[in-house]
Amino acid sequence: MGHHRIEGTWLVTRRSARDQILLAWDHRCAYCNEELGCKPTIDHIVPKARGGPTVPSNLVACCMKCNASKGHSPWLEWYRQQAFSSKIGEWAIRQWMA
Repeated sequence: MGHHRIEGTWLVTRRSARDQILLAWDHRCAYCNEELGCKPTIDHIVPKARGGPTVPSNLVACCMKCNASKGHSPWLEWYRQQAFSSKIGEWAIRQWMA
C-alpha cells in the first residue's frame, strides 16, 4: 500500500486526517450523498492529474461509484451532469474548498 501525505496536517496522522474528512461529511458521499458503507474513499475534488493539491480542502468523502465515474474530470462539469446534482450539494463542496 502506498503512502500518501495530506499537506497541512502536521501533528495529525494520515489516518486521523482521513477520518476527520469522513466525519465532516457524516460518512456520506460529498457528491451523491449516499452512505459510504465499509469501503469509503477520499477523492481529490480537483484531481491530482489536473494539479489539485493533497490538502484537506481539496479532499472529500466519496463513494466508489462516484470516484470511479469522476476519474480525472473537472469536478463541477462532472457533477452537473449527474442525476443527483443539486445547488445545495454544489454549494457544500464549494464551501469545503473555501
